[in-house]
Amino acid sequence: MRRNRIIKQALRRRYAVTLKHDQSTFSGVLSDWDAECFVFAQCSTIPAVAGETPEPISSPVIVDRATVAYLQELT
Repeated sequence: MRRNRIIKQALRRRYAVTLKHDQSTFSGVLSDWDAECFVFAQCSTIPAVAGETPEPISSPVIVDRATVAYLQELT
């Protein structure tokens, strides 16, 4: 399946992740995935207010793929 090939190429890259249900965001490195979930490592919050410092998230974040609105690669 073409979609899975694209996701395999996206592994080990850092993304800003926006979730569908509340438009909340965080950043993390896509470390694993399967048909239902994405796993992000080295995650941190993305401040809503300019000048705030991102807070690290201490453990990997597992997200249901259906809840992801979009991923934006960070360089």
